[in-house]
Amino acid sequence: MKKRSLYVVVLGGLALGYTGASTLWPHQTRAEQIVELFQDYCLPPSSKHLEAKMKASLIRRDLFPKSTHWVDPASATILTRNARRCSIKTTAPSALTRQQAEELKARLDALVPDLFPSLRFDPKSTLGPETISTAWMQGGLASPDRWGVYAFSYPDWGENAGSILSFVRRPTSQ
Repeated sequence: MKKRSLYVVVLGGLALGYTGASTLWPHQTRAEQIVELFQDYCLPPSSKHLEAKMKASLIRRDLFPKSTHWVDPASATILTRNARRCSIKTTAPSALTRQQAEELKARLDALVPDLFPSLRFDPKSTLGPETISTAWMQGGLASPDRWGVYAFSYPDWGENAGSILSFVRRPTSQ
């Protein structure tokens, strides 16, 4: 077999393999990955099972006393959670792009009303006109009874670019 024929066969095989793999295992967008993290790790209440699942799939980092951070290398995010709050953050240089942030907002705006019908969209929750924001909340501003889901992305802030998606649980008294 000539070298040229061998190259054609190898390149054809690689192309076919790549196409087949992307069909069998489609690549998730970064927004899809973050929403999946949100559903898998933020929504369930704390439990030994959840802790074991986090240890199996995320990288634990104890950055500050009494504060555990979980790193997801696939989505380049940092997850923190406690009994009442769970947050997923991105920071520069791995901040969301404007397109990724807009996709995340659209996905959350479709998902949250289905998950929590009692929450209402809060158009006043924003960090300014240059941010991409969404919030679905219940309870007065700064009230201990306030709970819900909010997301702020600020992709155009250079070295300070980042995002945060947070779920604040309903107070146990409700």
